[in-house]
Amino acid sequence: MFKILPDSYFWPIKVAVAEDGVRQDKVLFEAEFKRLSKSEAENVGKNFAGFALDVLKGWRGLKDSSGKDIPYSPDNAAALIEANVGLEGILIESFVESFSLIKAKN
Repeated sequence: MFKILPDSYFWPIKVAVAEDGVRQDKVLFEAEFKRLSKSEAENVGKNFAGFALDVLKGWRGLKDSSGKDIPYSPDNAAALIEANVGLEGILIESFVESFSLIKAKN
């Protein structure tokens, strides 16, 4: 088997936040997602337990509350998801969105 595309790609992780009484979309960071094979893509949605950690392969631009860069590691990713309720769902939604848009362009 050969591949013509890189094994991963970056995608912005956006959330809606309230600032000064207005809802605004804010990019938190860019996630590096694993590019799935056809057989892996067919199984998306069958088992979400740990799915975000399975497809998340890195990030860039992620900072802690004091503005320091947070380096990617599997342990840091798990801790980030554990500490931020709803982030796992945001990652999954962003991955599915990226996958759907890439698929739609082909």
